[in-house]
Amino acid sequence: MLLTIANSLLPVFVVIALGTILRSSKFLSDEIFLGINKLVFWIGLPVLLFHKISSSDLSASAAIKIVWTMLAATAFAVAFSFVLAKLMKLEGPSTGSFIQAAFRSNTVFVGIPIIIYALASESDPASAGVEGVALLAMAPMIPVYNILSVIVLLLSGDGRNRPNFKKVFIKIATNPLLIACIAGLLFSWLKVPLPVFMKRTFSAIGQMALPLA
Repeated sequence: MLLTIANSLLPVFVVIALGTILRSSKFLSDEIFLGINKLVFWIGLPVLLFHKISSSDLSASAAIKIVWTMLAATAFAVAFSFVLAKLMKLEGPSTGSFIQAAFRSNTVFVGIPIIIYALASESDPASAGVEGVALLAMAPMIPVYNILSVIVLLLSGDGRNRPNFKKVFIKIATNPLLIACIAGLLFSWLKVPLPVFMKRTFSAIGQMALPLA
């Protein structure tokens, strides 16, 4: 168990450390890092999610249970951090920033690699289905985190900088990660076969996502 945890977590933090060294040493320019971030968010990760989910035999009930668990954990984090903020006597926007930092997890750049590496060590063929379900369960949390963040910051602000909710919902609806998860789900449920060359293409593009992210 400990070895599995180490094998799942260490690659993520080693690659993060490598990125920190490359950036601090100016091995790559800031413009390149911004370009890489854009490449990963709009192409790498969406292709990876679509490929993993569409090629898995998904259990909707299992995904729903995971979503409810994540929602419950998020609600607890919001309530607990609110109490802590009051005990620390934080005021206004500081309270909102503190609460958002407590519940808004890095499911994309940290959560996804950990899930994939953890299940990669399992020899059970069913692990691919579990991987797909776990990744699919993250999709509903993307809009939840965004909407909840806006609400928390709005309630804790001074009321002068109210967000444009229309722009917020458009941004959520056009999120490439959410769209990729939904598309992968449809392909999985409808049993749409993908040509071998497309599977290999998606696999090759998806492999760049985790280290670059």
